[in-house]
Amino acid sequence: FGGQFIGGELGQRLYSWRKSAAAWHMSIAELLSVPPLVVILTTTKADASFEKLAPVAVVLGLLATQTGPIVRACLTNTTAPRARASAFAVFALFDDLGKGFGPV
Repeated sequence: FGGQFIGGELGQRLYSWRKSAAAWHMSIAELLSVPPLVVILTTTKADASFEKLAPVAVVLGLLATQTGPIVRACLTNTTAPRARASAFAVFALFDDLGKGFGPV
């Protein structure tokens, strides 16, 4: 929940400052979450220990989850009111599919 809170708070501040800054924030947060993921995925069983991987996993979680609240806000602000329900339905469908099929 920490990453979502940080993403929502920072995303709102950036959006209030300049609308395009929220999109940059999402891009940078996701790009910065790739190296910790690569570290976790390429760690061998011999090198894996809780003490080594837990801090990496915390950083990964804080970075990778920041985009959720911002995506919803951007979706609200970029769709017409009469198409908003359909847009959120499509977003929810693909979000749920990603939760189900993503972590295979």
